[in-house]
Amino acid sequence: MEVSSFPALVAGPGTLTRAASFFKDNNVSNLFLLSDPFIENSGLLDPLHKACENENITITSFSDFSGEPKLEKMTQIIEIARANNCDGVLGVGGGSALDMAKIVSITLVADRPAD
Repeated sequence: MEVSSFPALVAGPGTLTRAASFFKDNNVSNLFLLSDPFIENSGLLDPLHKACENENITITSFSDFSGEPKLEKMTQIIEIARANNCDGVLGVGGGSALDMAKIVSITLVADRPAD
């Protein structure tokens, strides 16, 4: 098992656009994006989608959730990430999106089932 961590926290204007370069520099070609439904539908992620397109990074988005992550939903989400060969995970939004992104990334790296 390999554990990776990225030591930098990046925030501020243009961060989503710069995120594509960060993922490209870390050899991510299939990004799994978890965001809450409001963020997904707001247009706030448009710069990220465009920047990833420019870097030839495919995005698989998931926002069909609410509240605390449940095991059944997590299993579904992980299956989607695996089916799309996602090699990077990004959570944008509130606590649930971030919690799920952490669980998905750990599960993908460990190559184990969600339970």
